[in-house]
Amino acid sequence: MAKIAVELDQQITSEVSEGYGTISIRVVVVTPKPPKGKETPAPVVIKSEFDEEAEAEEDDDDSSGPLGAYLEKKTYGKWCCVFLVNGQRHEGLDNAFISRDLEFKFLRDRTMVIVDLDGLTEDAMSEVMQGSRQGLFQGRVYLAIRNRLIQTLKTNPALKRLQMEAEKQALDMKAGDEAVKNRLNQLIEGHHMAAATDGPGDALGAGAQFEGGHLGDGLRDQSVVVLGGNGTAAELPVLTTLPLMNSIRLYAGENKEVTIVSDPHEVWSTLQDFKASVTSDDENLTLAVKQTKDRATVTISFPATHYGEDEFPVIGELQAFARFKNRPELRALKLPVIVTKKPAPPEPIELLDVPTFLRVRSRQPVKLIPNTTTHVRMQWNGKHTLLRGSKPKWKFTARCTTLGTFPKIGFGYTNDGNLTFVLYPPHGLLLGLSLDFEVVAIGPDDMKLTASFRGVITEPSAKPTPPTPPEPSLIQGTAPPIVGQRRPPYELKYINKDDWENPQRPCFQGGGVWTENDAGCFLEPSPTQPLLLLVVNEDMALLKTFREHMLKKKPPLDPKTISDRTNRYISYVAFHLYQMYGERKRLEGMKTNAPDDLVPQPANEKDTRAEINRVGTTVMKVMELGIR
Repeated sequence: MAKIAVELDQQITSEVSEGYGTISIRVVVVTPKPPKGKETPAPVVIKSEFDEEAEAEEDDDDSSGPLGAYLEKKTYGKWCCVFLVNGQRHEGLDNAFISRDLEFKFLRDRTMVIVDLDGLTEDAMSEVMQGSRQGLFQGRVYLAIRNRLIQTLKTNPALKRLQMEAEKQALDMKAGDEAVKNRLNQLIEGHHMAAATDGPGDALGAGAQFEGGHLGDGLRDQSVVVLGGNGTAAELPVLTTLPLMNSIRLYAGENKEVTIVSDPHEVWSTLQDFKASVTSDDENLTLAVKQTKDRATVTISFPATHYGEDEFPVIGELQAFARFKNRPELRALKLPVIVTKKPAPPEPIELLDVPTFLRVRSRQPVKLIPNTTTHVRMQWNGKHTLLRGSKPKWKFTARCTTLGTFPKIGFGYTNDGNLTFVLYPPHGLLLGLSLDFEVVAIGPDDMKLTASFRGVITEPSAKPTPPTPPEPSLIQGTAPPIVGQRRPPYELKYINKDDWENPQRPCFQGGGVWTENDAGCFLEPSPTQPLLLLVVNEDMALLKTFREHMLKKKPPLDPKTISDRTNRYISYVAFHLYQMYGERKRLEGMKTNAPDDLVPQPANEKDTRAEINRVGTTVMKVMELGIR
């Protein structure tokens, strides 16, 4: 029996338009399944009896996903949204409904929706049902049900919150690898800037020249083109963000991804030099850069969450500089970075068998827009089991006391005491009209809890007039020094114990089998693999021991420190692999210019393997001494 934690298990009863009756919606979102062979801390989740409804049996088509034990096999239709009549499925939608119609693409593979149609009127049921059992008749009733389902779930605050959290989690998973690659790029670029050259130089002994120039010497001001500003008029291109932003805001402990492009977009293909950095008085504000053929993605991080309230906000500035071919002036982008403390989540309340309060949590008066769904949040301290079953112990009713013809109000609940009342203001209500609503919870022995709230009919927010696009201007600024691209294209890969004996993942070119003593290897470019592969062994024995030691250290190290030290080790090993490859290619190039007996021979696979293992062991020992 595999236990699957549930992040959201919500029941919503909603009135279908045109007087077709009601539908009952149950939406369940489970936690994502961790990667194979990786253990992650158990998340804080809402427990549900849903955890005990199915065996986690492995099947051959999608058993690896978090919903693999609950959805039907692909052979018979893999539906994550089903429509039930008398408990039997009559229609289903695949996960494209979650990503396309609801726009929750990060929840697509772990969300299930069950729609019970038993509350439809007799006329609506007779139209939507087919005697052939080949699905629901997709006429007016079906379209009304589907539209109400989309309208109710797409505006659901709980689902929107989970979508945002999933987006941030995806960013966090990529941030560590990007930090390693950024550190490795810095090491390689620094190596080339300081390295000696075998070729001719100038009278001062300068190194060999490479394609690509300096952005600047970092000391003298020079003309730069920015978007906006108070300088003189200039010509495109400029550096800008996608989408356009005036500042960057993030919470402490989170990452913010900023996409930098050129305007016009196609000019990026002529980019010669690019550099991005973040400046701040706080060293915890850091930056990682990933550059592709049409843009640069900058990930800004601030891991420090232990600061007090009086130490926020933390202010910094993102600075990006670029030089394009045949454009003499430098292009610059500067944006303020503002870090604030994330508000603390509310304390969970104690849920009782006999609830004692019912209160409104939404801001009042609630803004009601005709023909638009509005979710009003409320809370009580009753257990969710009081609302389960065909004859629940407690029932909720809600009505508009001002307007008797107001459409029936939908109701939803979760397992943590949060309630949702879904309002569907009809078309034709006067703007500014104030409406009073009353919510009553009725329990055994005529026990009652009541709450009221007020709503105001408002018009939809007018779409803001797009501001006049800023024009490029020429100002005087200081640019940092940087050299052109000198490193060969490479790709950083990782291997773990599960793939040690995989013939497709050899240790060096000779096809050797990995062991726990191997730190890494490089695989030279080939016709099928045009990039230099730098492979680091994640399950090296010394590395595992080193990480376990950091976890057990007293006082315990924070996760950021552990991640930084692990990334530092990976960067150093990968950098040495890069140097080993460069030395091999240098010796191979010398063979054509001198007799073989006068040229040092490149190391064989055995010696190369022993060298990187010694380097990995040395780096590990030095780092161990540094943390004791």
